Amino acid sequence: LNTLVNTQKSDSSSPCRRALLFSLSSSLALLPSPSQAGELGSKVNAMVTKSDLGVSVRRDVVAGAQFMDKLDGRWERFSDKNGLGSARKRQNKAQPFPEMEPPPPLKELDARYLKEVLEVSDRAFLA
Repeated sequence: LNTLVNTQKSDSSSPCRRALLFSLSSSLALLPSPSQAGELGSKVNAMVTKSDLGVSVRRDVVAGAQFMDKLDGRWERFSDKNGLGSARKRQNKAQPFPEMEPPPPLKELDARYLKEVLEVSDRAFLA
Protein backbone atom coordinates (compact mmCIF):
# COMPACT_ATOMS: atom_id res chain seq x y z
CA LEU A 1 0.00 0.00 0.00
CA ASN A 2 2.81 2.42 0.88
CA THR A 3 4.51 1.77 -2.44
CA LEU A 4 1.25 2.46 -4.26
CA VAL A 5 0.75 5.74 -2.41
CA ASN A 6 4.41 6.76 -2.84
CA THR A 7 4.34 6.16 -6.59
CA GLN A 8 1.85 8.99 -6.92
CA LYS A 9 3.05 12.56 -7.14
CA SER A 10 3.68 14.12 -3.75
CA ASP A 11 1.27 16.89 -4.68
CA SER A 12 -1.93 16.27 -2.68
CA SER A 13 -4.02 17.76 -5.48
CA SER A 14 -3.24 14.86 -7.84
CA PRO A 15 -6.51 13.34 -9.06
CA CYS A 16 -5.12 9.79 -8.86
CA ARG A 17 -3.90 10.28 -5.31
CA ARG A 18 -7.20 11.83 -4.31
CA ALA A 19 -9.14 8.93 -5.83
CA LEU A 20 -6.93 6.39 -4.08
CA LEU A 21 -7.27 8.10 -0.71
CA PHE A 22 -11.03 8.42 -1.16
CA SER A 23 -11.42 4.74 -2.00
CA LEU A 24 -9.25 3.72 0.97
CA SER A 25 -11.17 5.91 3.39
CA SER A 26 -14.50 4.67 2.00
CA SER A 27 -13.34 1.07 2.41
CA LEU A 28 -12.41 1.65 6.05
CA ALA A 29 -15.91 2.94 6.79
CA LEU A 30 -17.38 -0.37 5.59
CA LEU A 31 -15.32 -2.55 7.94
CA PRO A 32 -17.39 -4.16 10.68
CA SER A 33 -17.09 -2.51 14.05
CA PRO A 34 -17.84 -3.99 17.45
CA SER A 35 -21.28 -3.26 18.80
CA GLN A 36 -21.53 -0.86 21.71
CA ALA A 37 -24.99 -2.12 22.70
CA GLY A 38 -23.73 -4.83 25.03
CA GLU A 39 -25.81 -7.78 26.16
CA LEU A 40 -29.17 -6.22 25.28
CA GLY A 41 -27.94 -5.42 21.76
CA SER A 42 -26.78 -8.97 21.20
CA LYS A 43 -30.15 -10.30 22.41
CA VAL A 44 -32.00 -8.00 20.02
CA ASN A 45 -29.63 -8.94 17.20
CA ALA A 46 -30.18 -12.66 17.85
CA MET A 47 -33.94 -12.13 18.01
CA VAL A 48 -33.99 -10.29 14.68
CA THR A 49 -31.61 -12.60 12.83
CA LYS A 50 -32.52 -16.03 14.29
CA SER A 51 -36.18 -15.94 15.35
CA ASP A 52 -38.87 -17.29 13.03
CA LEU A 53 -40.51 -13.87 12.79
CA GLY A 54 -37.22 -12.07 12.12
CA VAL A 55 -36.19 -14.55 9.42
CA SER A 56 -39.66 -14.36 7.86
CA VAL A 57 -39.66 -10.56 7.78
CA ARG A 58 -36.16 -10.41 6.31
CA ARG A 59 -37.04 -13.04 3.67
CA ASP A 60 -40.22 -11.13 2.71
CA VAL A 61 -38.36 -7.82 2.49
CA VAL A 62 -35.77 -9.35 0.16
CA ALA A 63 -38.49 -11.00 -1.94
CA GLY A 64 -40.35 -7.69 -2.16
CA ALA A 65 -37.22 -5.87 -3.26
CA GLN A 66 -36.50 -8.53 -5.88
CA PHE A 67 -40.09 -8.31 -7.17
CA MET A 68 -39.91 -4.51 -7.44
CA ASP A 69 -36.56 -4.75 -9.20
CA LYS A 70 -37.99 -7.22 -11.71
CA LEU A 71 -41.08 -5.04 -12.23
CA ASP A 72 -38.90 -1.97 -12.73
CA GLY A 73 -36.84 -3.83 -15.33
CA ARG A 74 -39.97 -4.87 -17.21
CA TRP A 75 -41.33 -1.32 -17.09
CA GLU A 76 -38.04 0.04 -18.39
CA ARG A 77 -38.04 -2.44 -21.32
CA PHE A 78 -41.69 -1.59 -22.08
CA SER A 79 -40.94 2.12 -21.92
CA ASP A 80 -37.90 1.79 -24.19
CA LYS A 81 -39.79 -0.43 -26.65
CA ASN A 82 -42.66 2.05 -26.96
CA GLY A 83 -40.54 5.21 -26.84
CA LEU A 84 -42.33 6.56 -23.79
CA GLY A 85 -39.30 8.28 -22.32
CA SER A 86 -38.29 9.97 -25.58
CA ALA A 87 -41.80 11.36 -26.13
CA ARG A 88 -41.83 12.79 -22.62
CA LYS A 89 -38.43 14.41 -23.16
CA ARG A 90 -39.62 16.05 -26.40
CA GLN A 91 -42.79 17.25 -24.70
CA ASN A 92 -40.88 18.90 -21.85
CA LYS A 93 -38.48 20.65 -24.22
CA ALA A 94 -41.33 22.00 -26.35
CA GLN A 95 -43.15 23.67 -23.46
CA PRO A 96 -41.22 26.41 -21.68
CA PHE A 97 -42.13 27.31 -18.13
CA PRO A 98 -44.80 30.02 -17.85
CA GLU A 99 -43.86 33.43 -16.60
CA MET A 100 -44.49 33.82 -12.91
CA GLU A 101 -46.54 36.72 -11.64
CA PRO A 102 -45.19 38.72 -8.74
CA PRO A 103 -47.03 38.14 -5.45
CA PRO A 104 -49.60 40.74 -4.41
CA PRO A 105 -48.35 43.50 -2.12
CA LEU A 106 -48.48 42.79 1.60
CA LYS A 107 -51.32 44.29 3.57
CA GLU A 108 -50.59 46.45 6.57
CA LEU A 109 -50.59 44.61 9.92
CA ASP A 110 -53.48 45.34 12.24
CA ALA A 111 -51.91 45.93 15.66
CA ARG A 112 -55.20 45.33 17.51
CA TYR A 113 -55.63 41.91 15.91
CA LEU A 114 -52.02 40.95 16.73
CA LYS A 115 -52.50 42.01 20.35
CA GLU A 116 -55.63 39.85 20.62
CA VAL A 117 -53.80 36.86 19.14
CA LEU A 118 -50.99 37.26 21.68
CA GLU A 119 -53.44 37.54 24.59
CA VAL A 120 -55.38 34.43 23.49
CA SER A 121 -52.11 32.53 23.01
CA ASP A 122 -50.93 33.53 26.51
CA ARG A 123 -54.21 32.43 28.07
CA ALA A 124 -54.10 29.09 26.24
CA PHE A 125 -50.50 28.51 27.26
CA LEU A 126 -51.06 29.37 30.90
CA ALA A 127 -54.31 27.37 31.18
